[in-house]
Amino acid sequence: MKRIIKSTVCVLFITLLITGCNKDENFPTYEPPDWSVDINAGYYENMTAVVKIPDNLAKNTDENDKLAAFASDGKCRGVGVPINGLYFVSIKGVPEDQTSIHFMYYSARNKYLYQTDELCTFDANQSFGLVDEPQMLPLNIVK
Repeated sequence: MKRIIKSTVCVLFITLLITGCNKDENFPTYEPPDWSVDINAGYYENMTAVVKIPDNLAKNTDENDKLAAFASDGKCRGVGVPINGLYFVSIKGVPEDQTSIHFMYYSARNKYLYQTDELCTFDANQSFGLVDEPQMLPLNIVK
């Protein structure tokens, strides 16, 4: 009888250990976003961003992935163009704007949405990152 109880406890323990280790946190999935800059918003200045996504996401990129820059009011200010592992973003605004900019990334492979905190301030004719020194985006999954 003791042997049966020990065996049962052992099996339960191993089962809990295995299922506990393999338990993935469920994140919401999203349909591909349709990010675009409002052409009627009166933005007549540009700021350039040259950014890259973290290696753990970059190794699973898909041609349908998307990246965009947003102002603190949530309006899209620029959509990234992927070239050789970097994203080039022309961020739109006006000189007196001085709004904070954050980025969002959509992974088509897992249908997750990622975002950064505010990383820079709009500054006309300036650059956030360079081709030789792109800015790595500290992306966090949107929960």
